[in-house]
Amino acid sequence: MSSLQHNSPCSTLFVANLGQFSSEQELKDLFNSFQGFSRLRMHNKGGSPVAFVEFQDVRQASEAMNRLQGFVLLSSDRGGIRIEYAKNKMGEVGKKDETPGHSPVSSATTFS
Repeated sequence: MSSLQHNSPCSTLFVANLGQFSSEQELKDLFNSFQGFSRLRMHNKGGSPVAFVEFQDVRQASEAMNRLQGFVLLSSDRGGIRIEYAKNKMGEVGKKDETPGHSPVSSATTFS
């Protein structure tokens, strides 16, 4: 059984196993070669860089993920990159509160 968490397909990809010298520009150049590429954000998670890559739709994100899974970046010191669907679409981080017993309030809700 795989230890990877399988999230529902979405238009945002989570990219991990990036080397410490991987740059945002290197990743943009790589993903920009795929139709539908919108934007990329890179974060340093506990000393290990990760990236979120947004595409216009799920089909385009899936194509990029399937073609680039295990791709070795020139800057890599760790082997191939690991790509999976992100938990949330880019820009929706924190909108889902999955705490048991908690109902998230929509931003469109108004109180009178």
